[in-house]
Amino acid sequence: MTDGDSGQSLWTDNIALDAIEDPLAIETALTGIAAALDHRIDQSEQMRALAGGSTNAGLRQLIWKARWHLAQLSSQDLAEAAALLDRAARLSPASPEVLIEKAWLTVRQLWLNRGTDSDIRGLRKAAQRAILADPDDARGHMIAGIAEFWLHQPSRAEGLLRRAVELNPSLVMAHAQLGSALHHSGLADEAIVCLETARRLSPNDVDLFFTEGELAMAHLALGNFDKAIDHAEASLARRAAYWSSHVAKINALVMLGRLPEAQAAYADLLESQPQFEPRFIDWLPYRDTSRNAALKKGLNQATPQTD
Repeated sequence: MTDGDSGQSLWTDNIALDAIEDPLAIETALTGIAAALDHRIDQSEQMRALAGGSTNAGLRQLIWKARWHLAQLSSQDLAEAAALLDRAARLSPASPEVLIEKAWLTVRQLWLNRGTDSDIRGLRKAAQRAILADPDDARGHMIAGIAEFWLHQPSRAEGLLRRAVELNPSLVMAHAQLGSALHHSGLADEAIVCLETARRLSPNDVDLFFTEGELAMAHLALGNFDKAIDHAEASLARRAAYWSSHVAKINALVMLGRLPEAQAAYADLLESQPQFEPRFIDWLPYRDTSRNAALKKGLNQATPQTD
């Protein structure tokens, strides 16, 4: 892939097929190429927009700059993204791209702040507007699926997320979110397949910490405690404050009988996320709420001891 303006080489790769007559192998390779191109183009356009300034920015530049800020996952950057998307909406209020990016901004905001049911229903309406604006864009279906998942509507969520994957098999986050939904519905084996697909499609994705964290939780549910720890560590190496991965690691260590390590891991959680409280676990939308209780029990067993 080469920048059309400067001629700079942006990306190159070689893919070896086991058998060129195998349709599945070819489909897998092409899906991987499309995902890699999507990732590289996304990065390139974000940097181009950032370099262009913002005084006389047009619609596309505003959207690409907003996407860069959305990827930073901080409250300040989300506020910057919101301001840019508001400007874009004033330029083109019916733009499907603006509607989708504003809905994705809401996903990020609610994820960081654990939004209320009312907030999530607002997200669902925004996603539905995006789908109406462009029914062929997989991202609208994905965002609607996330909203249904958070509203504890697993069947609706799964259907929307599977539709997103059908529309765009290279949409990495759709695979990851489908895996998360399946795991929380008690289908951990199926979930791992989707999550591993997301990891294969974009091994350097900005949201890889989420995929690794969900893999940690899925393996924990299956009793694969060492694998759960490995995936939790991979997640925390990318985002140290991601409390879900800390919770998976702590519970896996407790189940392995490694209590001092579990207590140390709990101390790490509180150091990286001082506002964490065990009640946060109730926000995880498990179909079987005994999973929430089990995770809190593991934390209770690993409560750091004080003299």
